[in-house]
Parts: sequence; structure tokens; C-alpha cells
Amino acid sequence: MRQPEPSTAAANEPQVGPSPAVEAAAACAIPTRGRGRTRDRAPAAARRRPATPPDTASPWDGATCEALIAELQALRDAMHAQAARMAPLRDAVHPLQAASAANLAHYLALRRHDLRALQARLAALGLSSLGRAETHGLASVDKVLGIVHRLAGRDWAVPDDEPVGARSGPARLAAQAQSLFGAPPPARRVRTMVTLPSSLAADDALARSLVDAGMDVARINCAHDDAAAWAAMAARVRRAAREAGRELRVLMDLGGPKLRTGPLPPAAPVLKLHPRRDAYGRVTEPARLELRARGAPRVPPGADAWVRVDAGWLRALAVGDRIALADARGARAAS
Repeated sequence: MRQPEPSTAAANEPQVGPSPAVEAAAACAIPTRGRGRTRDRAPAAARRRPATPPDTASPWDGATCEALIAELQALRDAMHAQAARMAPLRDAVHPLQAASAANLAHYLALRRHDLRALQARLAALGLSSLGRAETHGLASVDKVLGIVHRLAGRDWAVPDDEPVGARSGPARLAAQAQSLFGAPPPARRVRTMVTLPSSLAADDALARSLVDAGMDVARINCAHDDAAAWAAMAARVRRAAREAGRELRVLMDLGGPKLRTGPLPPAAPVLKLHPRRDAYGRVTEPARLELRARGAPRVPPGADAWVRVDAGWLRALAVGDRIALADARGARAAS
């Protein structure tokens, strides 16, 4: 039986796997017995259902790739702009930390953008969604940019302005973590940090128990106590670590700026009135407030509180008048 020749249009279009028509033909070719021949028969459900047009939208087309390149390049430009704005702060960093400071500036700019829509489009192409870019922010964007350039048939050269790369970034993080916190214990990958209580400044037994329990880093909160207490805490945990034959780091967590207020000018106190209630919350006796003219003697017994008001206004009141009150929370009440 002669095979049909492929069409010119199909030969010129990129194909990923067999076409829908070929797959449908393969699925519907059912060999049947009878007079030594085989015939193709589509299932009954396929004969009853109208043909569905193929989905022409593809994340692989050139327009999609060009749009991704433009968006990723705009994101890269924003990361460089953020690094430029933080240049005065980065200049004050030790030279050994300059690359890490630049990466931090890039990462902060990356996370200031809502990347969810971009991440969904990148995932549709099977590309990185920039979700693990902490150690190498700019390099992560560049790697995705390079792949999308190749998908679009465009040349790409790796830029030379990346402070850290995809390999050097994680390696730098691991080295600096070990320098700061010490090597992780052989039995586990993480370090155990314990914030020391103030009482440890005079408690050797507590220091030994923490070291024996596996403390790797002793954190001293410098927002509390004083320098003498901090020194005593550090000396005790270091002595306990030496006796146990273990390495121990001491982390001094410096106290940050605190909001402080000066003397407040005198003002009228807030008056709170509450009716008396029983155990079920029912009012058993209303709160009593007495209005007194300014200059009048203090309120006699029987009222819960008193308020001084204008004498003329008070004389104009009559029994049955309704007085509207505005409380300190802006609510209104009437009596």
C-alpha cells in the first residue's frame, strides 16, 4: 500500500514528537478479521465527536521568547540600578565582602518585583523560575536570558559584570557560614544556636549542660544585661566547651536602635466608666456620672466619677434633656 507523501508545510514547521494527526491515526488503526484483510476503523465515540482544532498557542514560538527576553532584560536593568543606589553602602563594606554586598543588592531588587507571571511563563518552557537565586541573583537571570536567546535563535555572550556565579555563589555562602558558625558537626548538617539566659553569667552547670546537649553557637543578646555579664557568659560557655573537647562559637547579637520618648506634657486623663455586671454579663447597676460646674466642690458620694463643665451650660439643662457624649475612641453615646 502506497504511503502518503508529507506536505511541504509540515516539512517546514518544527515538530516536537508525532503530529496530532499521526497520533490519531495510530490510535484508530484497529486490525479486524475477515477475508484476510485489515481495515482502519475509528472508535464510535471518535466518530460521534467533532474534531477539535489543534492548539496553536505555543510557549516555544519566537514572539513568546522575544517577550521573555525583553522582560528579563528589564529585570536585569532594575537589579543594576538597585546596586548603583546602594553603592555608598557597599563602599563601606570590607573588600572581602564586596561581591556578597553586590549580590545582596541584586537580590533585593529581584524580590521587589512580583515574579509570579514571569515564573509561570518560564516554567512552561521548562526553565528555571528564579526561585533559588539567593546566592547568585544576577547570574540566575543571566542563565535564563542565555537559554531564551538560544531558543529565539539569537547569539548570547555571558556578561562580565556578575559579582558571583552559579557555582561560586553557593561555595562562598558555605565558606562564610563555616567561618561565622564553625564547621557543622559530623552527625548533622546544621548548627544548633542557643540564646543564653542572663542567669548563665553565674551558672557553670547550665553552661556545661548546654554544651553537652549539642550547642554549637552560643548567642548573647546584647539588648539585655551589660558588658560584664556578656563577658562572664562567654567565658563560662568557652570553658565548658574546652572541657568537653568541642569547638564553640560565641555570637554577639548587637542591640539595634530603640524608640525612646521624652517627658509628655500634662493632659486630661481618660475617664473610663463601666456598669456593674453579674457573672453572666448582665447589667445589674448602671454607671453614674455627675456633671459639676467648674469651681464647684468635689462630687458627693454616690457617683462613680464626675466631670467639670461650663456653669452656664449646666444651669440651662432641664430634667429630661438628652445629652450626647463623644468618647475618646470616637464613638458616640447618649443619655
